[in-house]
Amino acid sequence: MEQKQKFIATPVTSHEGDRKPFIRLATVFVAGIAVGALGTLAWSGAHQQPAIGLPNVSSTSSGSADTNGNGSTNTIGTSAAPPAASSATTSVATYSSSTASSGAVSVGNQPAGNTVLVQSVTVPPPGVWIAVRETDGSNLGNVLGAARVHGPLSNVTVDLLRSTEPGKTYVVELYRPSTSGFSVNDSVYVDFTSGQPVIAPFHTTATTTAATPKNP
Repeated sequence: MEQKQKFIATPVTSHEGDRKPFIRLATVFVAGIAVGALGTLAWSGAHQQPAIGLPNVSSTSSGSADTNGNGSTNTIGTSAAPPAASSATTSVATYSSSTASSGAVSVGNQPAGNTVLVQSVTVPPPGVWIAVRETDGSNLGNVLGAARVHGPLSNVTVDLLRSTEPGKTYVVELYRPSTSGFSVNDSVYVDFTSGQPVIAPFHTTATTTAATPKNP
């Protein structure tokens, strides 16, 4: 009798099916990290602060200010002397008529001294610098002092670095304001009506002194 050999079938176990859930989980995890990173970059880019440039800072000259009872502020810079006159020849007679036509400034004859009284200034805000200048014949000379006003004002007292002298002619001239004062050459105020610089001449008289009463 022929004897047959029996083979016992051994089941083959495949782990490929067990790996599929793990692979899917890893794929989802990596994809989530990528999406999160992209979202973070997009958010930070949208909320990034723009570059802000530094402002231009201009230096200003310091000075001592004196506020008078009439509301004007006299400012004298730290320089030893007011700005010198321009080398160009400027005639007092050329501009004396512009004052009457514009009425921007009014000044009368007055005693010599260390101040000049300007009767009125009618320039609108931001105002002007009122400068007192010497004259040399018919030409303008050095600036003796200046006062800053911020609009129309009456009875403005201008303090001088050097006193006026009796029997001489001086002028009041207006200049445009700036953060550092004004320039005699570049800041001349031009009246809108006349189109000319505003210059008003005046004469100084002898300083008045009180008479000493005589004993009876």
